[in-house]
Amino acid sequence: MRIIRPTHSSVIRIIGTQNVDENKCYHMSTFSITKLYEDGLLIYNTFTGGMVFCEKNDECNSDCNAHLISNWFVVSEGVDEIAMVDECREAMKQRLDFSRIITYTIFPTTDCNAKCYYCFEQKRPKLYMDRNTAIDVGKYITSHCDGNMVVIRWFGGEPLCNISAIDAICSFLKTNGVSFKSKMASNGFLFDETLVDKSISLWNLTCVQVTIDGTEKTYNRIKKYQNCKANSAFHKVLKNIQLLLNKGIEVIIRLNIDIDIIDEQMQLIQIISDFYGSNKLLSVYSHPLTEALFDNIKERRQLLFEKQNDLQKRIFEYGYSKPRTLPQKLKCCSCIADDGHSITILPDGHVGLCEHYTENHFIGDVYSSDLFDKVEIGILRNQCEVIEDCYTCSLYPQCVRLKCCPETKYCVPEMKQSKLNSITNTMNSEFELFRKLK
Repeated sequence: MRIIRPTHSSVIRIIGTQNVDENKCYHMSTFSITKLYEDGLLIYNTFTGGMVFCEKNDECNSDCNAHLISNWFVVSEGVDEIAMVDECREAMKQRLDFSRIITYTIFPTTDCNAKCYYCFEQKRPKLYMDRNTAIDVGKYITSHCDGNMVVIRWFGGEPLCNISAIDAICSFLKTNGVSFKSKMASNGFLFDETLVDKSISLWNLTCVQVTIDGTEKTYNRIKKYQNCKANSAFHKVLKNIQLLLNKGIEVIIRLNIDIDIIDEQMQLIQIISDFYGSNKLLSVYSHPLTEALFDNIKERRQLLFEKQNDLQKRIFEYGYSKPRTLPQKLKCCSCIADDGHSITILPDGHVGLCEHYTENHFIGDVYSSDLFDKVEIGILRNQCEVIEDCYTCSLYPQCVRLKCCPETKYCVPEMKQSKLNSITNTMNSEFELFRKLK
């Protein structure tokens, strides 16, 4: 037997090792994902984070069996694995330090220069942060950072529709000696060389995520940019991405997909390759639009995820995938809403936990004390109950679903299978690398 990844100590400290008892019957853990090879069996456990390779002659090896038992790759009859994960997860949460905010997702505006049909803020008020509020946001961050580095995520709307607010916040932080770096979710249309230079020198911008919806004709139709020639937007954004890359800023291209545009996204990878070639600062990923994710027609969902699998392969083949690693720690939170280290700040100074709630569910504001609204926090962090499928799901230790979240509150079978496929592929990659190094 070869230990590819050791069991994570944080889990073992809480649940301990499983006792070897010759009088008990053992079976493969629900959380163990296996991959069969000609010379043996690769096993990865999503709960403990451990991975081992059992060679064919290990079946009768007592040391091998003892390791599988003690490290929870196999479990004895009657073990409630779901309860064990829940107990461990709760114990880990108690040890987390929720006292310091590290990440601030700031909305300079909820308005946007594009009019995408799928936008979750489509019918919401269009707010702009004024200079006074921006200064107050800067003061709030300064008073809460305790001298530590913070991360700012510029979000919207389109953040670049209110550059003056970004300038004011960053100038205040720099004047007051706050160490920070920033990232941005942007459609990329409003960048130019002068603004890119300022984003580096003043905003400490290190990464921009840009969404591209299809090839030229479809992209221009979906975005519907204001004050823009209908046929020029697509190439302008591609050129602006090149500006960012040339200045050393990482760019993540997000490909929104549904059944109608996913074939175009396959074509887009070739366009991206022709335009940028190989660039270590550039990565690409795809994500289903919410409506496509919960399509009531099962066959359409299945076809979408089959095509997404092909799309992901193409992204990988062209070298635009970020390196995948297997989860090693038990997942304790779903996103910024419940990680305990993040808040969102709206254009009017309201403070929240989730970037999708810009009109309600505020937990405070930048003017009030540090006592956040516990009722609202409870609403945003309330987890979904265990469902029947959880008891047979190997992904349960890496799955935290929040009731308030439009994407995670439901368990989509195709999404689950996609994640399983990704883990299995990553298992294979890590194991092949292990073999080469050995």
